[in-house]
Amino acid sequence: MDQKHEAGVKHLDDVVPSVWMAPTAYITHALSFLQCAKLLARHGLTITLFYLDDDFHSLDAMENGMLLDNLKREGLDIRMQCLGPRARLVDDGSSDLFRHRQIHHCTAGAERMVQKYMRSEVDRGTKPTCLLSDVWLGSLREEATSYGIPSWVLCPYASGYLSTLTYVYQLQSKGILNLPYSFRDGVNRNECISIPGLPLLKIQDIPIYFSRESPLFEYLSIGAASVSKCSVILLTSFYELESRSIEGFKSFMRALAVGFHKKSPTVWSIGPTFDMASYSKESNVAESEPGELHKHPSIAFLDTQAASSVLLVMFGTLVYHTPEQIEEIARGLENSQQPFLCVLNVPNMNTGWITPGHEEDRISAVVPADCIGNARGRGLFLEGWVPQKKILAHPSTGGFVTHCGQNSILESIGMGIPLIAWPMLSDQLLNARFLVNEVQIAVDISRGPDGFVDRKELEKSVRTLFHSDEGNLVRRNCLMMREMARKAVQENGSSWKNIEALVALIRSLST
Repeated sequence: MDQKHEAGVKHLDDVVPSVWMAPTAYITHALSFLQCAKLLARHGLTITLFYLDDDFHSLDAMENGMLLDNLKREGLDIRMQCLGPRARLVDDGSSDLFRHRQIHHCTAGAERMVQKYMRSEVDRGTKPTCLLSDVWLGSLREEATSYGIPSWVLCPYASGYLSTLTYVYQLQSKGILNLPYSFRDGVNRNECISIPGLPLLKIQDIPIYFSRESPLFEYLSIGAASVSKCSVILLTSFYELESRSIEGFKSFMRALAVGFHKKSPTVWSIGPTFDMASYSKESNVAESEPGELHKHPSIAFLDTQAASSVLLVMFGTLVYHTPEQIEEIARGLENSQQPFLCVLNVPNMNTGWITPGHEEDRISAVVPADCIGNARGRGLFLEGWVPQKKILAHPSTGGFVTHCGQNSILESIGMGIPLIAWPMLSDQLLNARFLVNEVQIAVDISRGPDGFVDRKELEKSVRTLFHSDEGNLVRRNCLMMREMARKAVQENGSSWKNIEALVALIRSLST
């Protein structure tokens, strides 16, 4: 707990505001918080970012092992505070419920470590100007507030998910809504619920950890209850993308505030938070970055393809497809005749999915050899980490099959890349409906009752995106949304104004 990575410049001013930032202990959240930390540090704030060992190593790898050097080079005062290794459970083979237990075990454990650090700092008479914490970390916010530390939410999810989380919690806590104990039994799955700022939702579209069966239910409830008590709520999206759901969320928060006899929270959208100027189609993405000795195979492949022709296929860090689903993906891509770059998470040996003796070439262990051979020159299968933003910014990239995680959505919008929506879990079902039905920057893909997608459906969606009027409309909408995103972060844009107001508020607390 005493290990600390520091980067940046020293400030002579004793009243430089100090902001602590605590993400949920998963790499996508850590990445989102790091991007926001850079944004605030560029305004002269001192940031302490809490992380687990493996999340830091992943963040560092994304910058070619140069994360700390890059922070110093840019003059950013960001202190990376280590919490130690990730807490893990032994897999008991119960799929979703085990995953929920693992998430709870890891996240709650990391939250307790931040609380321990906070207590030691308070005992020494040291407190930050404010705390920005992930949606789920309600216990941390409650304790920080008890020490007089302003404790706000930084939400790396879409506003629609945040509305669903807080609204469903309030209805359940008041006995107005009774969700099924288990979403697996199919009871009430087609019933609808109306949430402010969102179209009617089916119960089946609500993340399954809202059911009391989930080990995450109580933990989620603590986080949701805490959100309604915060005076400031930050969104990593931008207003023009989610205006309807943001206004719905604000309206609901105002109504709650009246009931609690308190002031309504300030809700600010501050995204996209990554540096779009460095990853635009106009920038030279072929240039090497600091610490990059060799061009990544994905970029080398894209360099050989025609403009806007390649379909990127990626499913985030938490999704491991079955061997059967991987074969359908491979066959569907092969049959589509579209150039593709497919990045898979290959199961570890202890899952039993990889035949002993095939450890060295993990892709060939799960993708049929004839698919690999037939795709040579037109398609590429990879596993592990790839430079996603750089791929999306490459001139050859023309589409993206995505799990609809919020980071991927915002990155693709920032590059003007249209989507094929294939949601898997958590907030992704809500995100996919929004992308397909409301802003129309994604093509849907037909999934079976168990979420399985066969090769014909994948091929159909690929052809729709690249060779149909619907696909052309989606592509135009995505380009328009890219321009809105750029304007949002430029001077006097919606996100720019909100960041300026946020920094001014933080500075006012330190004087």
